[in-house]
Amino acid sequence: MEGQPVISSSPQIHARGSTRSVMWWVIAALIPAGVWSVVLFGLRPLLVILTATAAAVACEALLNALFKRPQTIGDLSAVVTGLLIAYNMPPHVPLFVPAAASVFAIAVVKWSFGGLGANWMNPALAGRVFVFFSWGKAMTQWTFPRVPGAADAVSGPTPLGSIIPGSLGEMSALLLIAGGLFLVILRIVDWEIPLAYLGSFAFLIWLFDGMQYGSGAFSGDVVFHLCSGGLMLGAWFMATDMVTTPLTRRGRLIFGLGCGFFTFVIRRFGNLPEGVSLAIIFMNILTPLIDRHVTPKRYGVSK
Repeated sequence: MEGQPVISSSPQIHARGSTRSVMWWVIAALIPAGVWSVVLFGLRPLLVILTATAAAVACEALLNALFKRPQTIGDLSAVVTGLLIAYNMPPHVPLFVPAAASVFAIAVVKWSFGGLGANWMNPALAGRVFVFFSWGKAMTQWTFPRVPGAADAVSGPTPLGSIIPGSLGEMSALLLIAGGLFLVILRIVDWEIPLAYLGSFAFLIWLFDGMQYGSGAFSGDVVFHLCSGGLMLGAWFMATDMVTTPLTRRGRLIFGLGCGFFTFVIRRFGNLPEGVSLAIIFMNILTPLIDRHVTPKRYGVSK
């Protein structure tokens, strides 16, 4: 049978461009939110972004050199990992924290499983969780941004608008939504996961969240919860990682629903300030199980 073609089960996945071109578009979609954080906080967010990105690229280059493998930094995947890690950092975090997160993401999560395309967990999320539990105080020192053009004024949160206190990637929900939709239009990101993620989370917040304040069911503040924390960054840019998400449309819908459910549970009942990272990682773990049960069987293979 040597030389015979091997036919796998559907869906048959076709490339949507080279890895480098895909990463370029992802970087382009992320840039506006990063620029806005610099507008609000000055050059400090830029230092965080440069530190995280440089650490990720340097770590990948060093590992390729040590193990005598072809250099892969040109595919820009390490740059995207560094950017996502930086966007998960508070603006005034000590610079060693994003550097440590990037090294953990590349060396432990990405490389230990074989490199790009072989990791079972989103490296940037893993790096974020690692430093959160290692240096929790540094990761939870939020700063309110100053309103541009208003001297000595400190802004309050305007969730759907432009200014949200938190990590760099949480400053503008609208810019993150615009970047995510841009990737959907280019067919780099599938629409199922963001829709199922945000929709299921919004429904659960609307149904249950008001009960803790005595307002009864169907009274939760959906807009505030959708636009606060790392939900928009997670739903559009991290939960949609092609390597760690299901192959089929039905699988991606299940994945998104699970992310929304676990984010709600952690936010509502947990003692952590945010549940997005852990929710997505948990669903990353379940991805092989989802694929196993929703991917059609090959012709002639018994179920």
